Amino acid sequence: MASSPNNRRHWRKFPLRYILPVLRALIEMRTLKIHICKPVAKPTKSVWHRIEAVYLGLALIAIVAFLLIVSVLIFYRTYFPGSISAEHGDWAEFGTFLGGVLTPAFSFLTFLALLVTIIFQRFELKNSQSSLFLIREELELAKAAAEKTEEFNKNESERAELFNMIKFVHNEINNLHSSKVDFAEDSTLGFFFSSSASSKGISSIPKNGDPVTDHDRVILADLCDYITELSNYLNNYEGKFGASALTYYYKKRHATASNRLIEKGFLLKPMLGAFEEIGYSWTAPDLTK
Repeated sequence: MASSPNNRRHWRKFPLRYILPVLRALIEMRTLKIHICKPVAKPTKSVWHRIEAVYLGLALIAIVAFLLIVSVLIFYRTYFPGSISAEHGDWAEFGTFLGGVLTPAFSFLTFLALLVTIIFQRFELKNSQSSLFLIREELELAKAAAEKTEEFNKNESERAELFNMIKFVHNEINNLHSSKVDFAEDSTLGFFFSSSASSKGISSIPKNGDPVTDHDRVILADLCDYITELSNYLNNYEGKFGASALTYYYKKRHATASNRLIEKGFLLKPMLGAFEEIGYSWTAPDLTK
């Protein structure tokens, strides 16, 4: 049964009608230039559009393959009408016909599918690299934040520890100030060494080497130890955290005791560096310099 000229033109145009859109999509996606891109900060919209185009290309290839099989069967049925044969030779000839017509077409479609698959893998790798890059950045930021937090907590812990030691020594000195002394009748140590001590009592304070009772010797020795310890703590605090109202307060409270112990020869001036300069400024990094 012969086909009309219109039918013949139809069969010639049939493959191109479905193959051209796939080729156009492949060209737009630049399939001939396959390479691994460097990781980007985040996937762009064009990347997602291209991934959608990959899926569309695979779907089109599958549709073209299906339509190609159907068209070949229709073509064979149109030009070779008749009932289904029971002869083995007829089926062999039919198989040879299908293999000769469909094998080149399927080979080409397989090649196109392979290109589309490579493109899909390329975009998958690109997205994976982008995700890994973002995760690495987030981990680095989290690590930096954790290090800063740890450093801050460490500094605050050390600051609190120094403050507690300064406060403890300050309380011990105040307790000594309430102790009675034998070198002055009816007087306490604070009358001569506290921040409010009058200058009139300086002459009554014994010098280093003067005879004193064992009670006064113990009290004066404890006072020397505590003043020296307080000076060391204040120097350590200012060296790490700078001058503050805290260091100014304790320097001011015990400057009198420091000066009088040096004047009477119980301590040396270099031993009490924290009390050499009591001036306070918010911007001063170290008052001992």
